[in-house]
Amino acid sequence: MTYEEIRARAVNGDVVGVKGTGVFSKVIQVMTKEEYSHVAMFVWHGTGLWLYEFVEGRGYQCTPSSQWFEIRSKQKIFFGKAPVTVRGKPDEVLRASSSFRYGGNLIKRYGVLSLVKVWFAQIIKKDIPTHQKVCSTFIQFVWEACGFDLKQTADPGDIMRISTYYGDLVEFVPDLAGQS
Repeated sequence: MTYEEIRARAVNGDVVGVKGTGVFSKVIQVMTKEEYSHVAMFVWHGTGLWLYEFVEGRGYQCTPSSQWFEIRSKQKIFFGKAPVTVRGKPDEVLRASSSFRYGGNLIKRYGVLSLVKVWFAQIIKKDIPTHQKVCSTFIQFVWEACGFDLKQTADPGDIMRISTYYGDLVEFVPDLAGQS
């Protein structure tokens, strides 16, 4: 699926999953025993489509989706739908995801300790609250604000598995026309 096709389908709360190949991605994949190392969430602002995410080393990020896909064009990226409960509340998705945008610096930091909590939650199969977020717990926070309960602290694979339930995951294929 091309970027334009994804853009035409995406609604607030939908996600992309990344199967990263870098060192940090591999650490996350080993710790969580998942294929996916990163997730980000689509949010519309008027006619502009953005991807909101928490990125290691940088924290909370809002990137125009076209730029996000261009930057990550060499990675394996998959589009997934948010739960129906979330897709039906676009204003709530915008409000919950934007609460980090306008929060203080502490809330915007990447939660390295939260990574350990995500890993431990996968072992004990329970929800462990995280104050500082990582990519998956950020999406979990937004989805739960919309009324969808994940039952335990989510890792990127959990987010993408839920997305599979609401529709097939579709791989992003960069449009290489005109590129050498």
